[in-house]
Amino acid sequence: MGQIVHYLQSLHQAMGRAPFST
Repeated sequence: MGQIVHYLQSLHQAMGRAPFST
């Protein structure tokens, strides 16, 4: 499921928001 997490992080970065991965 690593690809899914990477996809979500990419969306957040694209929107100019920090990834929710602390």
